[in-house]
Amino acid sequence: MLKKILLIIFCVFLSSSVLAEEPTSKGIYLNQSSLENLEFLKNIITKSKEAGINTFVVDFRYPSEHYQENINLVKQNGIKYVARIVMFPGGGNNSQISSLAYRQKKYKLVEGAINAGADEIQLDYIRFDSKQPASKQNAKKILQVIKWFKDKLAKKQIPLQLDVFGISCFGESLNIGQNLVTSLMRNMQLDHITQ
Repeated sequence: MLKKILLIIFCVFLSSSVLAEEPTSKGIYLNQSSLENLEFLKNIITKSKEAGINTFVVDFRYPSEHYQENINLVKQNGIKYVARIVMFPGGGNNSQISSLAYRQKKYKLVEGAINAGADEIQLDYIRFDSKQPASKQNAKKILQVIKWFKDKLAKKQIPLQLDVFGISCFGESLNIGQNLVTSLMRNMQLDHITQ
């Protein structure tokens, strides 16, 4: 049964240029159905604590009674809850990325995760679809979306994390609009960036 459940183990590495002298987080990723399986969750909490894992990054796609109960269990065990919100599944198009209504819809998910007890918010797929035409404007548009969420979360004192597409670690990706050095790291002073 465990083989059927998507569980990606990873470490969240903190950049010393972003967070000075913060303790390292060691985390695992759980999809929402894994979190809502109480038997599995109890087992993974026990094993995680034994391994020194102190963070669970958990998908938040919709609120549910089991989700809330199981997040409470996670937090009662001293494990940080980072809510993962997929912004643009598979990457967005120009219409989605420019749409304030689309951002507001996704922000309702963010608020739901915060209400469920999220310590931090992680935005994933915060990029254009890789089939979009290459343009320097793509990174500027993505940065506007990130700033919009960062400003809203700062008012609530909730740290923001971003997942980045691995290709952008080697340099700016003009198609997807991720530029770690000039756009994300220098301008945003993000709390965490995860690859």
